[in-house]
Amino acid sequence: MPAVLAPNKLERGYGVALKNIGAKVVLLQFLPMKRLLLCSPLSLFIEMAADKIIVSNANLDLFGYGETESEAISDFARSFEELYFTLKENAGKLSVNLTFQLKFFATLVSEK
Repeated sequence: MPAVLAPNKLERGYGVALKNIGAKVVLLQFLPMKRLLLCSPLSLFIEMAADKIIVSNANLDLFGYGETESEAISDFARSFEELYFTLKENAGKLSVNLTFQLKFFATLVSEK
């Protein structure tokens, strides 16, 4: 299970609204990944939608889902890794926005 550091400012400021829609924001220092390690904490928005739990990060425009919060975080981690390596492999051919996204990744992770 991922280590949760603390809720971020968004949850503290809008905690009641988030609870009313069944959502929360958590700050993780670990994601279950095979080839990457998080170097900086990552905030994730976790919400219930229909019969699935969705985990997302707006800065990376990335999400994962599952039956449980743990499954959703694991799915997010797989997508996170896949996107990082896809961007890295195509570094010389990326648009300005995708280059910025790759640079953002570089502040978050190191390769194992």
